[in-house]
Amino acid sequence: MNTPLSPTIVSALKGLILETFEISAEEARALAFGLVASGDWGSDSDPAPILDWSYRVKQELGEKLRWRSEAERERFRLDQALSKHLRPPALSDFVQSNEWASFRAAVRQIALAHRASPAEVEELKSVANPAWDPLGEADSWKQQGLKMECLIALVAAGAGRDPFVLNRLESLAMDYLAEPIRFDASPFGLLALVAMGDEAAVPTLRLALGRATSWSIRIACLHGLPESRKDGNYALIEEFRKWMEQANEPSGPQYPYEWKAWRLFMSCLTLDGLVRLCGQDRVRLPAPMAQGSPFIDWVSQRGLDTGLMNEAKWLRQRGLRGEEAPIRNRMVERLVPGVVEFCMERVRTSGHEDDAHYDVDSLLRLHPKPLSKAALDACAEVVRLQCHPGHYKERIEALRLLVEGADLKRYPRSEVVELVLELAHSEPDPDVRIAAIDLVRWTAAAGKVRQALAGALVHDSSRIREAGLRALEDLDR
Repeated sequence: MNTPLSPTIVSALKGLILETFEISAEEARALAFGLVASGDWGSDSDPAPILDWSYRVKQELGEKLRWRSEAERERFRLDQALSKHLRPPALSDFVQSNEWASFRAAVRQIALAHRASPAEVEELKSVANPAWDPLGEADSWKQQGLKMECLIALVAAGAGRDPFVLNRLESLAMDYLAEPIRFDASPFGLLALVAMGDEAAVPTLRLALGRATSWSIRIACLHGLPESRKDGNYALIEEFRKWMEQANEPSGPQYPYEWKAWRLFMSCLTLDGLVRLCGQDRVRLPAPMAQGSPFIDWVSQRGLDTGLMNEAKWLRQRGLRGEEAPIRNRMVERLVPGVVEFCMERVRTSGHEDDAHYDVDSLLRLHPKPLSKAALDACAEVVRLQCHPGHYKERIEALRLLVEGADLKRYPRSEVVELVLELAHSEPDPDVRIAAIDLVRWTAAAGKVRQALAGALVHDSSRIREAGLRALEDLDR
């Protein structure tokens, strides 16, 4: 009975053949088809339990084809000649006997030692190969962790430039950026590329920076790019990473989970941090959000306000509003130069989106009191803003702050009086108009008040008429 040819296994075998022997792509594909057709390699849905795919390919074709490396050929022959009882248990022995606990312990030792023999490299690559499920589909989580540890060991042992390893890490990184909110999504591949510190990873890191889905991913990419060592970004991020490594966890942080997540994430920007993951059964390695990030306060406390502003602008340009918000809020609290303009920028755009008003809300709530002249100018702008109906409360709050600023002689009283009377006379939003009507007595401009209230007293809305009558009664007292 013919075995159906499986494209995933054919592709994997073709890659191994091209990697080992001097042969064209077409010839390699034909040989791969022939191997799979034999039925000895299984199918995509049920691959054969082959211990070392690379070794098996060399064994099958080593006497028939020209090797790319004579040294590799000699190593393979020596490995074949070694008797099993003359050497300590190898990784392949643990795989063959399904001793996965011992296998993982051996992988961890390789990672800690930052060394691996050529045979160990090939065995690690074999287990890390996505085409093979050594634990079966029932243990997919353990399998994912096992393959992650194999890749960590390979990078730690200096095999990160190996075409299979590099391609695998790049695929994992791009898969994460394509679906970062998937339940099993992990930025592990991206972090491993950063930790490699190798120019071979740079093109993928630049691509990932352009597709960053969170502030933490941007920070990781910047840490790994060579230009960051010239513009100061690397030094700053590295200083923060070392600080997080030594800092004691706050006794009562507002966001305890986020603090721990940032510490773990920053540690994984280095090989030592990644190696510490081996043996921990930590499959899920999240990219932490900006909300609750200790990096915001750390940067802020060092007076690096320009850097914060640049990061907020970058996140805004990428449409990462949720990531921008906590940085924006911190800048408002610190009165960073330009923050008022930053908060007003989006609501000034014609046809702005509804969520642009969160910038205004942050400005009104978090700006230190009493408000600065720039903030009061923004309040006057907000009051006149034709915003989405659901945000009328921001306009009313801005009007209240303007009145308060005028009373404190921090804003021209005449301008606020004119604005209140204008709103009381002709504002289309009923809630904002009523708020202005309630303030007409404060204006102390009796002659103008009656003129401003004339329209309210005959308005179709009973609420506006009642507010006008109350204002007149207050005026006559």
